[in-house]
Amino acid sequence: MPKTASFNPLVGLLGLASLSLAGLLSFAGKRA
Repeated sequence: MPKTASFNPLVGLLGLASLSLAGLLSFAGKRA
């Protein structure tokens, strides 16, 4: 797993972006 992360750091960035996006979507759903 660490080898993959060090091999392609973009995967971590994509995961972080997807997490933040999911948080925003859930936040918007709670407000709506």
